[in-house]
Amino acid sequence: MREYKKYSEIVLSELLADYRENFSGKVAVVQTNYKKLSEFKVMFNDDNFPHLLGLHYVTKVKYGSGIIKAIDNERITAKSIQKHHEFNARDIRKRITSYPYLYEVFYDKQIKVIVPTDNLKPNPMKLECVFSKGNENGEFVLGLRRDHVDGIFKPTTLHFSKKKKYSLLRQSKVIDIIWT
Repeated sequence: MREYKKYSEIVLSELLADYRENFSGKVAVVQTNYKKLSEFKVMFNDDNFPHLLGLHYVTKVKYGSGIIKAIDNERITAKSIQKHHEFNARDIRKRITSYPYLYEVFYDKQIKVIVPTDNLKPNPMKLECVFSKGNENGEFVLGLRRDHVDGIFKPTTLHFSKKKKYSLLRQSKVIDIIWT
């Protein structure tokens, strides 16, 4: 993955190409020490990408495939979304620059903690599982939601929060992540 030093260097079409190559269409099997969720699958697809980065907040198109098409056609760029009134309010810059956190979790396996959200109240995003990594300024959050049709988890949100909401909850260890 290309390293970006500044937001102004980011090219959304490159990020999307990277996501397609390394995540989309793949399934990660996560093994944990949590008895109620000892093993589960996480499936990635193209439509997850815009929602992970919060692009639906800063575009006229609100559905994933439409945003993907606009990125492919370069009608949506990192520069063009900066003009949207929700760009700063929704902290989209931080969400996009948090993209490497996906690698930390699923490839580098640097994140060894998963937070089951069984008893999390309130839970407005209805997340069922969260990977989190705290630092002195807050925490990175990768939230997953289980698909009620196939039971497979789908990535739902990727963001940075100044509040350490998940880092303070009961945590479980990730034993391994296997790509299938």
